[in-house]
Amino acid sequence: MQGCDIHTIDSTGIFTKGTGGVYPRSKGWDTIKFTHVVLDENRIHDIGKNAIIVRQLDGGTVQRNTVWDTAYRCESGNQVFARSCFGTVFQYNEGYLNRATADMDGSAFDADLESPATIWQYNYSHDNKFTANITDDPMLIEPGSGSIGLGTLGGYRLQSLSACSKAGFPIANQGSQDFWENPLRLGSPDIGAHQSPAEPPRSRLRR
Repeated sequence: MQGCDIHTIDSTGIFTKGTGGVYPRSKGWDTIKFTHVVLDENRIHDIGKNAIIVRQLDGGTVQRNTVWDTAYRCESGNQVFARSCFGTVFQYNEGYLNRATADMDGSAFDADLESPATIWQYNYSHDNKFTANITDDPMLIEPGSGSIGLGTLGGYRLQSLSACSKAGFPIANQGSQDFWENPLRLGSPDIGAHQSPAEPPRSRLRR
């Protein structure tokens, strides 16, 4: 599904659900799984509950979707979430204005139950009911400058003297680039979505 404008729905914007339920890749999975599913560049808004729920996907991609004004007619509902999926990639999605009023499920993205090996990367959540708070100053270029659209986030890159520089820990299968498509360098990464460029190698002079 690509390029659709989905709006004014009393329940969920897009969802997949087969019959029955088993843990991904266990016995019976092949009879209920969905394969080759792609949800790309859809706009989903004025939604009673969730914008996107994907269940029983084996692989597949959910990317570059923009969702807003959700959970309008219920107490809670995360905007984009997975349930019983394997290896699905969620990337470059934007979610904002989740209107949830309950004290749970009011965020943009949720890797929910039984979703091993799913990948969540390069997504943008803002102006939702539940968000993470950062107490220390990470020394961003222009914090608070982001608005609607992934292209507005340049101010959230790190300044050169940030304490977050080289303060992270490398992990396995961490990908090859940061949020702004800068290549990841070897060794200790920066903390956060932005990775500063690798230092050029020092030249060795022969005597």
